[in-house]
Amino acid sequence: MAKGGEKAFEVYHLVNRETQAIEYVGKTSQGILTRFEQHLLDPAKQAWIHNVEPVLFKGGLSRYGAKYYEQTEILAYKLENLYNK
Repeated sequence: MAKGGEKAFEVYHLVNRETQAIEYVGKTSQGILTRFEQHLLDPAKQAWIHNVEPVLFKGGLSRYGAKYYEQTEILAYKLENLYNK
């Protein structure tokens, strides 16, 4: 968990609206909706980004805690199947 004056981080999934499959795992200190808006503007993600929705996995984490959970989730969902490999 984030301590004292540290920024709090969140780990999130981008989940396919139709299949409910997790297509992306990320971390942010900006809030998942702000980060999702940035994803929407990324030209490299235009082919699939409109078919997913952001879902909070864990919040209130330290930078290192968020990195741990992000990597654990990426490994759990097989890196080669995610857009952020």
